[in-house]
Amino acid sequence: MKTILYLLITISLVGCDSFLDVKPKGKLVPQTVEDFDLMLNDLGVTTGADIALKDPYLMIDASKESALWGTNLSSAIDAAYNQFYSNLYTCNFILENIDVAESVSGSDELRKVVKRDALADRAATLFLLANNYGHHYSVTADKDIATPIKLNTNIEEDIPNGTIKEFYTQIIEDLTEAKTIYNQDNERIYNCSRASNLGIDGLFAKVYLFMNDHEAAFTYANACLNNHSKLYNYNDLEAGEVPVRYYSNEENIWFKTPKPAVNFIDWRFSADIAELFDKANDFRWTFYAGVENADGSYSRNDVQQVSPNSLVSVADILLIRAECYAKMNEVEKACDDLHTLRSTRVNADSYTKLETTDKDVALSWIKEERVRELAFSVNNLWDLKRYYAEGRDVPTFTRNWEVLPETYTLEPGSDKYYLEIPAEVFELSDQIKPNK
Repeated sequence: MKTILYLLITISLVGCDSFLDVKPKGKLVPQTVEDFDLMLNDLGVTTGADIALKDPYLMIDASKESALWGTNLSSAIDAAYNQFYSNLYTCNFILENIDVAESVSGSDELRKVVKRDALADRAATLFLLANNYGHHYSVTADKDIATPIKLNTNIEEDIPNGTIKEFYTQIIEDLTEAKTIYNQDNERIYNCSRASNLGIDGLFAKVYLFMNDHEAAFTYANACLNNHSKLYNYNDLEAGEVPVRYYSNEENIWFKTPKPAVNFIDWRFSADIAELFDKANDFRWTFYAGVENADGSYSRNDVQQVSPNSLVSVADILLIRAECYAKMNEVEKACDDLHTLRSTRVNADSYTKLETTDKDVALSWIKEERVRELAFSVNNLWDLKRYYAEGRDVPTFTRNWEVLPETYTLEPGSDKYYLEIPAEVFELSDQIKPNK
């Protein structure tokens, strides 16, 4: 029995009359290396809207179950789930055909780049599935399940859920092979929705950070930053200016965005995150925050259009390296990395470098800085899951809308931190189990 994820992929990718009809009617069938290259340009760039709505540091005027930390989605299938498996199908299709595909240009280099990027994007998609639909990587990773790990284009195959450990094993395998195939572009590429060697190093750093292997995370974060460390200094912006928009923003290394299930204009800073900003001197607040609302939240300006933080960004990787330095007891270097970022975000007239020799103090500063810098991305939600898995303090969050009858609570370590597999999937699969 075929699952909905395969059926929807078949419909969206090949547009056929029958689910088992391989060739699309009246459409170009990708055959050349150049065709496969174009397919990668069209991959969805979502990190998932429904998961982002769970972020306790933002508020939203919506009654979706995910925004209220419910375990069930309002709709049977969330768009991101479909997009993730559509991306996997595309990557798998390319990987199954790229070695024998004709090259119009005769470029063997392009063939290597396309294969590298397909492997890297498959790894990125698996990373998003593991973290959006499962518990954080921990000592129970070999038992905790997420969604199926699909590594081929066989739509007849019905496979079970993968464990979190199996996800991370495959992610590392794909990224490692990707770097082996083509490891020559060490600069940010213009189309930052595509993979690059730089982006692969950044994702490696994130993967190992999530696995609590700070030495490996440091190695890859350092490699990434040694090749690209561009930060815009917000002190240099003229009155009325905002940072460069996302695709053109050179701080973005590998761009994925939480495509909204609702308009981004409804997303607001919660009272919890508002307390962490120096509202008079932090440019991120003056650029992105609007008026205060009655519930203590703040409306937002055009955050999604200007924020450089997505899957892999310079600021995120810099903070990862700072955290690794602190965990390796190199606290002064951790403070230096924190200074490198904060000095570009805070008004120079009031800025003071944070300095300490206490590892725990440095880690608390880095933790708060990640909340500020990575606002309105899914990173803050992932971090809260990570801190709990590491045994660090995580508060209990609450949400309360006047139009709703009760207060909603998000407890540390709760399975409310991730999405459940859409219900319709179970009607079409004998193998897939609920992930909650």
